[in-house]
Amino acid sequence: MLVWLLLFTALCIAGYVTIWYLFCTYVLKDDWILLLWGNKKAFFAPLIYVLYCLVITLRAPIYDSTVCWRDGQIQKMETQYSWIMNQCQGKTNNGVFMEMKRQRGLPGGDEHDNNADSGNP
Repeated sequence: MLVWLLLFTALCIAGYVTIWYLFCTYVLKDDWILLLWGNKKAFFAPLIYVLYCLVITLRAPIYDSTVCWRDGQIQKMETQYSWIMNQCQGKTNNGVFMEMKRQRGLPGGDEHDNNADSGNP
């Protein structure tokens, strides 16, 4: 469900550990594992801050993903949230994912505007 969040988290952790390793190896000229063992607070405090900033940055897509999952559970259908297109998609009978509001005819979907313009009741 939150593959993007896990991907960004893994990239942030890998980048942070790499920066810590390079700093300890080339600037302090010491073994980075020994420095990590002696300075746990200095290692984990910035890491937790970076992860906190990541979650704050991605709070809207995380919320939208959760709402999409909940709507899928309520309507008993398979759903996915597209972070790229910023929309909740439901699986149709043909097996194709399309926007849930358009598929289910919920208020806010584009099909309501089209009916008003064409003169159909």
